Amino acid sequence: MHQARPRHDKTIPCHPTYAMGRAWDTSNTIPSGSLSSAVANFERDRIIDALKSTQGNIAAAARLLATSERILGLRVKKYGIQPKQYR
Repeated sequence: MHQARPRHDKTIPCHPTYAMGRAWDTSNTIPSGSLSSAVANFERDRIIDALKSTQGNIAAAARLLATSERILGLRVKKYGIQPKQYR
């Protein structure tokens, strides 16, 4: 008679790529660096894009980014961005 398999086979890791027969994701999309550095880079790039679009105008860039001038000013200082260079 056929014996029932245990619900959880501990010999096979419970990772989705193993379920597909691969040892690891072959799409080469494994991120490098930390999440916080990726978020910081994204935020910095968005601020620079907004400043370019508004010719370095912090008030207009803040409206474009749906934030306050104060918050944008703090981020500009944090990332060492020079708004005047986008005028």
